[in-house]
Amino acid sequence: MEKKFLSKLIPTLVQELGRQLAHMHLHNTRHQGGDDVISKYGFHTTTSCGSGELDNTWNDDWVDFYVRQRIQPQIDRTRDQQAQQLWSDVTNGDCMTSLFPPSLQIEPCLVHGDLWSGNCGEDEQFCYLFDPAVFYAHHEFDLAIARIFGGFGSSFFDAYHDVIAKEERMEARGMLYDLFHYLNHWNHFGGAGYRSASIRLLRRLACL
Repeated sequence: MEKKFLSKLIPTLVQELGRQLAHMHLHNTRHQGGDDVISKYGFHTTTSCGSGELDNTWNDDWVDFYVRQRIQPQIDRTRDQQAQQLWSDVTNGDCMTSLFPPSLQIEPCLVHGDLWSGNCGEDEQFCYLFDPAVFYAHHEFDLAIARIFGGFGSSFFDAYHDVIAKEERMEARGMLYDLFHYLNHWNHFGGAGYRSASIRLLRRLACL
C-alpha cells in the first residue's frame, strides 16, 4: 500500500468532498444495475465506530435497522434509566411516523459512518477518507457527525445538496441521526456533556 502524507483539507477540496460524497451515496442505486444493487441495510461483516462493534445484520427496513441495531444497543450500554425511559417514549410515540412520512423514499447507500475532519485529509490534489464505520444506510446518516464535529463548513453541505436535494423533515431527522453519535461518545468517553446532549435530543424526539 502506498504511503500518503496528508494535511487538513483546503476549502476548495472541502467543497469537492461534499460533491464526491453525494455521488458515492448515489452509486449503489444510480450507477449500478441488476444483481449488483444492494437492496438491504447493513453490511456483510461486523464493523466498529470507535471501540464498539456495530450490528450490521442485513435488514429490509431502514427504520427498524436504525432503531434496533444502532440506537437501542447504545441506549443499553449507557445503563441510564432516564435515557432508557425517554427512548421508550420515542419508540412508542409518533416520532418515527413523523420523521419518516410515506412520501420519503429511502434507498440503501454506502456510508462512511464516522465522517468528520479527523477522518479525512488531502495531498494538494485529492481528498482521502479513512477510519470508516461503513455500512449501507440512509444517506442522511453520514451528514450527522459531519455536522456535529465535522469542521467542514457550509461549502461542504452546499456542494452535497447541489447533488442530493434536501428532503421533507430532513432537519428533524437530523436529531435522530445525531443521537447515535452523542450516545456513542457518551459510552466511549463518559462526561456530563455527552449525557446532557443525548438526554436533550431524546426529550425533543419524544415530543415529535
